[in-house]
Amino acid sequence: GSRRQRVQVQPIAQLELKTGAWAPAQALWMNAIGKVRLSFDEAAVFDPYDQNRSTGSFILIDPDSNNTIAGGMITGKRTDLGGIHKEGQRVLLSLPADLADQIMASELFASRRDETEVRRVTAAQAADIWANAASDI
Repeated sequence: GSRRQRVQVQPIAQLELKTGAWAPAQALWMNAIGKVRLSFDEAAVFDPYDQNRSTGSFILIDPDSNNTIAGGMITGKRTDLGGIHKEGQRVLLSLPADLADQIMASELFASRRDETEVRRVTAAQAADIWANAASDI
């Protein structure tokens, strides 16, 4: 069934239709295709759209006009996107090298560089590491 909830919408990116590339967005205009982060005022129950179309989709209604202003699909939840901190544990990330360069150039990374280990590997080596790690879990 459906349920009404208050939600804050934070635009993340918009699809550029001419190029097919995603660009950072502060706002989404009418008929735009975009990615947003939803922050609910209370607990929300949903599934990713690819697992359950009924509980993985939503519409946004303007509370002042009651007009439908957007529709969307859930592609992830906060625990999939972050919130992975557990005391005493380490996290392995496989990132494209250009993204790793940007992260490593950040002030946050620089301030904790002595706590990190960085190794450059090929995509094939990364796949092997992940395959072995999955069998250890």
